[in-house]
Amino acid sequence: GGEGTNGVWKTTNNGVNWYQGAGINDGETIYSIDLSITGEGYAVGGKKIYKTTDMGEHWDSVNTNINLTDRNYRKVLCKNNYVLVGGSYGFGDDGMILKSSDHGVSWSTIFVPFSVITSLLIVNDDLIVSSFTGVFKNNLRQVNLEKFRTRRMFQFP
Repeated sequence: GGEGTNGVWKTTNNGVNWYQGAGINDGETIYSIDLSITGEGYAVGGKKIYKTTDMGEHWDSVNTNINLTDRNYRKVLCKNNYVLVGGSYGFGDDGMILKSSDHGVSWSTIFVPFSVITSLLIVNDDLIVSSFTGVFKNNLRQVNLEKFRTRRMFQFP
């Protein structure tokens, strides 16, 4: 899907023609989109999260029951039944990842110490997060995964 300041645009003919998916028309800038082969997908823009179940034809706002106004969400990843949304407030503050393992019905939070999150990756059940302060790894199956401890894989000089 295409990203831009006026919602999400979609093509079905390799980019010859584009049309706007329904549901994201509030002027929110979309920073990241991830779609699964089943047609379920998520888009994030600033302080909002959107979900589609039909490959981007229609989008609905997601209610996480978590205050989204204190961070800017710019990364989304859906893989292995997980949906992860990464957000950052600013350099020096903890980054926050929203995690769902039930298709966005319920959400929990994971804090990444002193980090502006730049990318998310899932390998098996391990979450790998890159940030301005390093690369972190933790297992997503941990019951009370609230904060990345000292599992830093790499620290930037």
